[in-house]
Amino acid sequence: SHGPADYRAFKAMHISLLRSRHRTADPRRAAYFYVPTWDLHGSWGNPEVYLRAHRYVVTHFPYWNASRGADHIFTVTRDAAGCSTPWGSLWEPLRS
Repeated sequence: SHGPADYRAFKAMHISLLRSRHRTADPRRAAYFYVPTWDLHGSWGNPEVYLRAHRYVVTHFPYWNASRGADHIFTVTRDAAGCSTPWGSLWEPLRS
């Protein structure tokens, strides 16, 4: 069974970025864009979380399209990470 410590990394990353002195509310000044995705589905996760977040960002914000996502950061802290899941790599679906 999973204890409360199993999913702290998502929260820690999110809070540290919110508190960062490098954070800006002006997207024109941003060097990177953080896409807050919290995958709480165990060690293998749920790729749908990332695919839905990707779809939303592409549809609602022009900055993904300007760089094709090269300057966007997703938090993938589960055991299998973003490139080793039973469904294959998350990289290919997110590249478009």
